[in-house]
Amino acid sequence: MSIHVRSTAKGRRYDVKLRSADGAQHSKTLATKKEATEYEARS
Repeated sequence: MSIHVRSTAKGRRYDVKLRSADGAQHSKTLATKKEATEYEARS
């Protein structure tokens, strides 16, 4: 699990990258660091 920050025209975005038990990768883009860390903790 990891959180990566990237800059866009609308500001910073946080990409959360996860790997499931079967090895498949999943990612989700969120607007705030708080949302990203909460999403990472739940997954």
